[in-house]
Amino acid sequence: MGAYSLSRHVARKQSPTIAAVIALALLFGLAPVGVQTGPAQGTPTVSEVVNIDFTSTAISSGTIANAGAQSTGALTVTGSPAGAGTADGLTFANTSGISAQFLTGSLGSTANMTRLVIEMVAKFPDGGCELQGTGSMVFALGGSNAYNVIRHSNFVGYNTFNSDLFGVGNTASDLNTYRSYKFVMTPIPDLTSAQEIWIDGVKQSLAFRTTSTPTAGCPVLSGNAAENSANRVLNNSTFLLMNHSYQTPAWRTTGTIKSLRITKTIGAQGPSDPTIRTITASDGSLSVAYTGSASNGGAAISNYDYSIDDGVTWVTPSPAATTSPLVISGLTNWTTYPVKIRARNSTGGGTASSAVSGTPEGVPTTPGAPTISAITAGDSQLSVAFTAPTSNGGASITNYDYSTDNGGNWVTPSPPSTSSPLVITGLTNSTSYQVKIRARNSVGAGTASGAVSGTPSAAPAPPSSNSSSAPPAPPSAQVAQVSVRGSGTGNSSVVRIRLTKPPMAGEQMYVTVRLLDLNGKVNQELRVPVNSSTSSIEVPVGKAVGAFTAVVATSNATSSTSSMSLTPEIIKAETLGVSKISQTKRLLGTSVSGSFTFTPNSAVLSPVVKKGLREAAIVAKASNARVAVTGFAAISGFGSTFERYVAERRARAVSEFLRLSGVESWIYYKGLSGSEGLIFPGQPRRVEIRILK
Repeated sequence: MGAYSLSRHVARKQSPTIAAVIALALLFGLAPVGVQTGPAQGTPTVSEVVNIDFTSTAISSGTIANAGAQSTGALTVTGSPAGAGTADGLTFANTSGISAQFLTGSLGSTANMTRLVIEMVAKFPDGGCELQGTGSMVFALGGSNAYNVIRHSNFVGYNTFNSDLFGVGNTASDLNTYRSYKFVMTPIPDLTSAQEIWIDGVKQSLAFRTTSTPTAGCPVLSGNAAENSANRVLNNSTFLLMNHSYQTPAWRTTGTIKSLRITKTIGAQGPSDPTIRTITASDGSLSVAYTGSASNGGAAISNYDYSIDDGVTWVTPSPAATTSPLVISGLTNWTTYPVKIRARNSTGGGTASSAVSGTPEGVPTTPGAPTISAITAGDSQLSVAFTAPTSNGGASITNYDYSTDNGGNWVTPSPPSTSSPLVITGLTNSTSYQVKIRARNSVGAGTASGAVSGTPSAAPAPPSSNSSSAPPAPPSAQVAQVSVRGSGTGNSSVVRIRLTKPPMAGEQMYVTVRLLDLNGKVNQELRVPVNSSTSSIEVPVGKAVGAFTAVVATSNATSSTSSMSLTPEIIKAETLGVSKISQTKRLLGTSVSGSFTFTPNSAVLSPVVKKGLREAAIVAKASNARVAVTGFAAISGFGSTFERYVAERRARAVSEFLRLSGVESWIYYKGLSGSEGLIFPGQPRRVEIRILK
């Protein structure tokens, strides 16, 4: 990185005595003071040592107050940074000819510190090299061999003490506008896998940064070397903001900070998340190849737990499994499992990996049993609506056989019939048939469904023009209510239809159910026979609540009643999705407007919020699409139960106001935890509205 090397500068600043002590310690295999050579001991303790909202906190007598829950005291102000207590926050104008402007603070005791997290809402408009070609310091942990967060050209990241920069850059960081940054530091020698940078709640992909030509006033940046663990220690208690620990004028940074929060973890903690690389299927088992946790949390990893239900329940292998691949056995072939793993140390299970699906594959068998959902009668025929088996046996379903005598004899349709409904022809009207169906694959016929009775009937002849008979009688019962609930199994639901009363004795009456997508396209139509003992029916649907609508009416041989539609509801549902590109969580849908803000601990809609919601309702109504409403909690308490509860109340209040403002589509709402929102305690809480296409 040019002629000037930061590592050489560090060496010059060490006294000969200190340098000699470190050299002798390394020669004899000992660790110099401050180097973590073994696991930290004890139960982990997380402390919020710094919490400052610079938009509401003023400088007083050369210090600025620190509201951290475990505050180590006020921060000392050097120079004259401007803007404390204003909406823009505190600005550090560290340019040529200006006296140094920076803050100094203490983390308190740092013995056995295993994790340090610096969170800030800030922008850094300079190129990072206005005063020094090697970059400028955003955060420096005191000492000659400690951490630094550095700016250089279009990048921000960690300095590795080889004049290299490991971090994120360009569009991802957008350093000229306010962003929420989170820098996670751990005392792990492998800088390339253990450190983290989050921007606006999204974990970034880090890399060594290089430039081929001078950029943004900075010389060429090159290199990809990380030094040993002595340059990654976390035992320094003093830190500097917007300057290097040496207070060298050249390394000062220009920028503006709205808020700052620093937490430290003392003692061992749960390991960081491992990464599942691939899953290889075999008969009744899955072999999970993974990259182990970058951080063991300060204590040796003793096992890797696994979950096959997306993290709901966990299994700790016995004997312990600590190397890749992890083999999960005792599974059902041709069933898909969402697999997660997590490392375990003496404190318990750590952070879970992202889920990756795997499907054990044994020797193909016959399919499972399908389910008949309804039978619609026709002239000499029956139309059988069904749901496919949950397992195809490991081979594609090629046909559906049927039986009209309760399974005594079977017919294999030609040409093959592989989708619902299955139409059975050549039957005798007014004769009751006990219908079963079964799926067939390359192995053979599978398990039969349960029997459902059906009776073909001829269509009534139209009345002659000279007929003097009474007009046809309408169905004696109408639809009184249409509702929907989750089935409790995956993305499926149950439509419940309540009638005004049971049909009359001997009356041949049907309930017709039309299932439509959210664009109004009919996906399926079912005709369910009902009798004098039927006052309500339930229809299983292979879609989640809110992903479809239904139109229902009753009919008999001559006429039908007015239809009733399923009314879209306000429901609590997931509003986050996983990006297919970055595999990180993000809000679903398209933003309707900016965020709506609330005072902490309140879900009351202010007049300003109501005005904005009325405008958002106009956009939502015009889209005629589903709406997702997300409330964000503050970081304080690490996403405490109360914070998340209030965030959910805000989302519900916004949803109900949208409904009152004329939004008639499905509305989903959710409250997110503090770790997903990156809102500092002193900041307003926010709610976002998105359109789901």
